[in-house]
Amino acid sequence: MVAGSKRLALGLWVAMTLLSACGNVFVSSEGRMATQTVSAIDGVAEQTLEALRTADGSETDLSPRPTASNTALPATATPPPTATPWPAPVRIEVSIDTNCRAGPGPEFPLIGALMVGETTIVRARVLELDYWIVENPDNPGRECWLWGRHASLDGESGHLPAVTPPWTPTPEPGTIAGWAFIDVNKNGARDYPGDTPLSGVRIMVRVGACPGGTSVGMVETNAEGRYLISSLVPTLYCLSGEATVLLYPNTWTINLSPGQMRDEINFWQVP
Repeated sequence: MVAGSKRLALGLWVAMTLLSACGNVFVSSEGRMATQTVSAIDGVAEQTLEALRTADGSETDLSPRPTASNTALPATATPPPTATPWPAPVRIEVSIDTNCRAGPGPEFPLIGALMVGETTIVRARVLELDYWIVENPDNPGRECWLWGRHASLDGESGHLPAVTPPWTPTPEPGTIAGWAFIDVNKNGARDYPGDTPLSGVRIMVRVGACPGGTSVGMVETNAEGRYLISSLVPTLYCLSGEATVLLYPNTWTINLSPGQMRDEINFWQVP
């Protein structure tokens, strides 16, 4: 339909052109009428063309078009995680010089000691026992077990790992040995060429500090005056010479550690 309207308008325009040309030649009353007719036709044609432009949508629309916004939506901010401060090292000191062992008890080997005035770092706490696992004061980088009886901490220990006490090992047995002799130069040492061995001297062994308690056994010195008592459980012992012979000293109190060899526990007579 729009195309037909355009053809009609074109025909009207051609007709107007021809009439205008004719109007220039003839100046009669009919010419004036033709000119008026042409003007009327021009008005109609202009109105027709305007209607066609509106219907065809060819009229330029200069009004601003909405544009898409490139503004990004605000992102939801996630706060960074808060770092948990690392606990300060817990240090330990003692009021009495304290041994540091390979385990929680005197049956474990002695591998270090924490002296009064020293401190060391606590690595772990021991469940159910009054012990702390600490950095060995005598061997940095290694650990040992410190009795807590005379110890105090500098810091909180709740964050330290808790350790279950290990099984108690069978302690390595120890040995006690010595000589019986006649001390010619009376200096209490087996160092003089004239010192004479005492053979057959009986040495009694009892548990505990002298005078001792339960008897462990008895040994005799050999022809060279030598005696040796092996396979002893590490503990406190009392050694004494037989009562029928006057010996110096009459008794020895010996604290035997695991695997220890205590030699030169001697008895002698004075001529």
